Amino acid sequence: MKKTFISCLLLIIILTIALGLILKIFLPDILKNQFITNGKLLSGTDVYISSVDIRLDGSLNIKDIRIKNPSDFSKNNFLELENLFIKIRPETLFKEVIYVENVNLKNANILVELNDKAQINITELSKQINTPKEKPPEKTNNSKFEKKFIIENLSIISPTLLLSSKELNIRKNYELPDIQIVDVGVKENGVRPEEIVTGFLARISGESENYTLGLTKNLNDYFSKKKQKLIDDIRKEEKKLKGIANDVKIRLKRFGIE
Repeated sequence: MKKTFISCLLLIIILTIALGLILKIFLPDILKNQFITNGKLLSGTDVYISSVDIRLDGSLNIKDIRIKNPSDFSKNNFLELENLFIKIRPETLFKEVIYVENVNLKNANILVELNDKAQINITELSKQINTPKEKPPEKTNNSKFEKKFIIENLSIISPTLLLSSKELNIRKNYELPDIQIVDVGVKENGVRPEEIVTGFLARISGESENYTLGLTKNLNDYFSKKKQKLIDDIRKEEKKLKGIANDVKIRLKRFGIE
């Protein structure tokens, strides 16, 4: 009996150590690579993650996340996030709808950039996210992911808005208030990652509206002035050319050439 107890105890210890090794050594890298792959698939742009930490209670700490700007914009990062904390109910991981108790984004730097086509990166990124992937004709689901999520609480702590426009020579930083969103996907009985991220972008866009409203107008005014200046310059050159042509005619007449 004593030997059986000791054997069981040793087995439990070995299994605990093995589980700890899996959680600390192998699984974090697997999850990190999976997050990067899914992030690229979702956003359509490059994604970087420094590390992923896992706890036995089902929570994740994802550190130093960077998401690149869409194409047609600068090579800067659209999002730089110091830490992303996610608390999942483990028993829902293998269900169709995964229940997330808490999502916390800490120290998020969000770049809102206007390019020379009067496009805003946050809008173009939303379009990329909502572009459905190609699927066989028999499948009607346009989502890039199969799972749905319900998020009880989503908070963005200490977000910073970086407003940028190369054409307008603007680069300013604004501290935004903390953002909290509750019961994401509850009414819909779960929403897909595309909808969550699009909602996040829409909320950020709304929070930053006071700072970005004049950007497009200023750019249009800038190009309008630039266009008018170009027209004026062309007219000046035309006048110069006409003056040169008249001068040549006068000189030719002096030599008896009409």
